[in-house]
Parts: sequence; C-alpha cells; structure tokens
Amino acid sequence: MMQREIKFKSYWKDESSGEVAADTMQIRIGKNSYSAGSQQSNYSELIGFCLYTGLKDKNGKEIYEGDFVRVRTPYRTTQTHEGDNIPNGSYTEPMEPGIRTEEGEVIWRDGAFFIGKEGDSDPVSPISWDNIQWDAESIHNNIAYGWPNRSIWDDPEEGDLQYLLELAKVKNLQDLIDYLSGIEVIGNRFENPKLA
Repeated sequence: MMQREIKFKSYWKDESSGEVAADTMQIRIGKNSYSAGSQQSNYSELIGFCLYTGLKDKNGKEIYEGDFVRVRTPYRTTQTHEGDNIPNGSYTEPMEPGIRTEEGEVIWRDGAFFIGKEGDSDPVSPISWDNIQWDAESIHNNIAYGWPNRSIWDDPEEGDLQYLLELAKVKNLQDLIDYLSGIEVIGNRFENPKLA
C-alpha cells in the first residue's frame, strides 16, 4: 500500500471578538498505520472545513478548497477590418499583447478542484491546468497567435517582450516569467469574504 497524506484546514470563529483562525489536520495512511493530528483551537464556532488540493502556490503556500487565487496569462487579440476598398472584403491583424489576470475561488466539483465561484454551474478549468510554469518560448508562442513571424519579440524599443515587461512593471524576462508563472493564493472565503 502506498503512503498518502490527506490534509484539511478548518476555520473557527471566536463569537465574542468575531476573529477567525485557521486550524490544520493531517491524516497519514500507510502500511498498517493510520494517524491523525490537529492543532487545538480556542475558538468556539466551526465556520468552514476545507480539503488540501495537493498543490502549492508560487510562494510555496499550500492551496486549499475555499482559497481565493490569482492566475496571470499572456495573450493576444485580433482586430478585423472590413470594407469595399479592402482586397477580399476584410483582413485581420493582431493587436498588442496583453496579460489577463483572473481571480477566483478554489472549489471542489465532479471529483476535481476548479477555479470558479461557489454555485457556478460551469467552472472555468481544473486548477492543475492553471498552474503553468511559463518560460520564454511558451510566452512567445502564447502571444504569437498564429503569426509567429509577425511577433517582434526581441526588439528592445517596441517589441512584444518590451510591451509585456511594461505591462507587468518588471525589468527583464526572468522577472516576467516569475510574474506570470504559477497560481497565487490571495486569501480565503472565511478570513477574506470581501474577495468573493
């Protein structure tokens, strides 16, 4: 039998102060063994119980169900021009690259963790799909958008890389990779309900 660790985080509320505190519990299952451990909580009201996803965010923080996370993705859109004076009636051109920032809650749905909102009938994607570790080639390919030869990636004055560096407010390619890569936990539904 393989060894497996299952973790939960519970959230407790102190009725007198309204303060919320987190408490963790681990269950280890191994050959002929089972153990559970939990920290003691001085808080009186259990307000949430969340399962660990098995993933850590870009800062090494464990990601639990109920956490609010941020994901950044480089992209490029297009613009189509139409008119009688245009050959074939229309043409499509790429726009400047951009960085899409999405935030959502980690939810458990249909046997997987997703980023979405509680009650959503169709969450966006499994969280493991969003935990991308970008590199220069994958960023370039994501913004090339069918025009790999049009992308002026390395031009230090007006290239796509320079444009993305300015959008992200970073100085170099490695900083951009760090800015885009991974998922970032920005709070949770119990301690930061305003993020919902």
